[in-house]
Amino acid sequence: MQATIQKNLWSIILAFWALVISLFWFAMRVIWSGISKVISEFAGASEPSTFMLNLPLFITIFLWILFAATVANLLCAKGKKWPKITLTALLGVFTVACVVVVVMGAIDYLYFIIPKFLYSLLVSMGIVAFALLLFFPPVKNCKCSNALKWACVALAILICVYFGYGISFGSRFTHEAVVYAVEDTYQIVFSTNHAATAWVEVGGEKYYDLFAGSMKSEDTVHKIVVPQEKLDQAKAYSIHAEKMM
Repeated sequence: MQATIQKNLWSIILAFWALVISLFWFAMRVIWSGISKVISEFAGASEPSTFMLNLPLFITIFLWILFAATVANLLCAKGKKWPKITLTALLGVFTVACVVVVVMGAIDYLYFIIPKFLYSLLVSMGIVAFALLLFFPPVKNCKCSNALKWACVALAILICVYFGYGISFGSRFTHEAVVYAVEDTYQIVFSTNHAATAWVEVGGEKYYDLFAGSMKSEDTVHKIVVPQEKLDQAKAYSIHAEKMM
């Protein structure tokens, strides 16, 4: 196993490098429109063209094709150097492009980009580990091998159910309530670990987190408005949240 890894080390690095660049570029989708605008202005256009607006998406597609090429190189291009050299050059270009984008303005958005990138990288590495255990089990030709494969299948099903149905292990408030006095009302703000409906009880009355008269159920940060006189009289309140399935 060690000899195989050493022999294919360059190809393994290329595949991991391509995965990281692809996921990082996709995590930057919050600023794709800004990237299109900056490139258009640099080219002298007053407004981005349709092609320019879709350019970040085209780059994403190309990067995933590049990742597929690195995987194909790992599996098929045994001993051939020209695919590795070509892939290294292309990945180097896109790595520099990502660095330039960050330096030219995306650095202010890293607070949003980095968590999305790390989360997607963690999930991707889990998928890779699952595939390795399934197709290259550490034990072969014995009952343990079949048991390991069935365990991997069961784990895959659990993961699909978890992400597909939005199951979370426990409901909790991630930030305790903070009360702001705004004119003749109090605004009570708190957050939950999943999207939920939320309300505050004051003196037996319920005040809900509303938008245009309807209860919000897709937010994790909740702001509930309570009349000042009601809370002043009750001198206490309780916060509540319920996840919507």
